[in-house]
Amino acid sequence: MGRTWIAALVVLAAIELVLYSSALSGHWIDSGRDMRDILPELRTATVRTVAGWLTGPWVGHMLFDYYRPVSSIAMLAEYRLFGESAANWQLVSLCLHVGSSVMLVLLIRGLFNSPLGALAGGAVWAFRDRMALAIEWTPAQTDMFAAFFAIFSLLCLHKAMSTGRWGFAAVSGVAELLAMASKEVALVLPALATLVIIYDRQQPKQAKALLLVFFWLLLGAFLIWRFHALSGFGYVPMQAKLGAPGRHFHVATYYTNWLLFILPQALGPKASINALAVWTAGIVLLVCVRIARSGSGKWMILAVAGIIAINFMLISWIEWLVASTYWSILEGVLCMGLLWLMFAVRKRDILMSLTWGALAWIPIAHPVYNPAGNVTYLPQTYWALLWACVVAAMVSLAERITMRAASCAEAEVPLVSQSSPS
Repeated sequence: MGRTWIAALVVLAAIELVLYSSALSGHWIDSGRDMRDILPELRTATVRTVAGWLTGPWVGHMLFDYYRPVSSIAMLAEYRLFGESAANWQLVSLCLHVGSSVMLVLLIRGLFNSPLGALAGGAVWAFRDRMALAIEWTPAQTDMFAAFFAIFSLLCLHKAMSTGRWGFAAVSGVAELLAMASKEVALVLPALATLVIIYDRQQPKQAKALLLVFFWLLLGAFLIWRFHALSGFGYVPMQAKLGAPGRHFHVATYYTNWLLFILPQALGPKASINALAVWTAGIVLLVCVRIARSGSGKWMILAVAGIIAINFMLISWIEWLVASTYWSILEGVLCMGLLWLMFAVRKRDILMSLTWGALAWIPIAHPVYNPAGNVTYLPQTYWALLWACVVAAMVSLAERITMRAASCAEAEVPLVSQSSPS
C-alpha cells in the first residue's frame, strides 16, 4: 500500500470528521424518541440483564422484539463509559462511520482493482444523504455496528480469497455473527459473501464450496438460536409491524421500491416524465448515433419514429414545451450511456454491482420508517459499488484510448533506412 494511497484514505477520513462534527449535538431525541425506551434499561442493567439480551430480546424490547445482543452490550458499554452524555455516543457513531467508509474503499479496490474508482465509490457512500442525522440519532448505532462488522467481514473474506490465508476466513465468520447480532439488516450478509466468493477468480471450486458451506451454516445456526431466544421469528426485514392491519404483499409497491433503489432517478418511477419515454429516447439516440457513424442516412427515419413513439408515451404534447421534459430525457440518456459504457468496458464488474444491489435491497423491500436515513445505511453500499464501477470504466476507457493513440502514433513514424557507406 503506497504512501499516496494511505494519504488519500487519511484525507477522506479527515473530511468526514470535519464535515460531520456538527452532528455531535449532545441531543438524544432530535430525530426520534427511541432513547427514552432504551435508557431506563441501561440505567438498571446487571449481569442477569446482559444474559437476558443473549437469550432474549434486546435492550429496546419496549419498541420491538428484536434480537440484537451485540448492539445492546455495546450500548451498555457506552453507558458505563460516558453515562448520558449524548455527544460521546455520537462520537462513537462518527468513528464507526469513518471506519466503515475506509474499509469499504479497501474492499472495492480489492474487488475492482481501481484505486480511483474505490475512492469515488467510497466517497459517495461516506457523504450519503442524511448521514449527519444518522450520526446524531444514537439508536442508529444498530445500523452502524451491523454495517461495520458486515464490511469488515467481507473485507476479511476477500483477503482470504486473494491471499489464501484462511485465518482471515475464520475472522470473517466471527464478524458475520457480530453483524447479524447487531441488526436484522445484516441477515443478507451471507448472500453478499456468496457474491464475493463467486466473483473471485483465484481460488479453486473446492475452496469456494467450503467457504459457501461455512457462511451459510453460520447463518443457519444463528437463525436457530435467534428463533429459540425470541420463541419465534420476532421482527425481521420485509415484515410488517406485528399486529398491524394490511399485512399482505403489494407487488406494485415491491416493484416500485426496487426500481427506485436500483435505477437512477431519471429512469425510475419518480422521473418528471414517463420512465418508458426516457428509456425509449436513450435507445433511439444511441442507435441513431451508431447508424450515422456508419454513413447511412436511415438514422433520420429512426429519429422521427422515435419522436412519434415518445409523444404517445407522454401525458400530453404540451410536455414538449416544458424544459424538464428535455432535462429528464438528457439525464436518462446519460445514465443509459454510463450503463452501456460499464457493460462494454467492465461487464463482469457491473453485473456484480447490480447483483449486489438486488441482494442488499432485500431488507428494505417493505416501506420503512427512515427519517434519519439509517435503515438504508448498509443497503446503500450498492451505490458505492455502482459509482466505483462507473469511474473504473471511465479510467479503463481512457487507458485504452491512450494506448491506441500511442500505437497509432508509432505506426505513423516513417521508417528511416540506413544506407551502407560506399
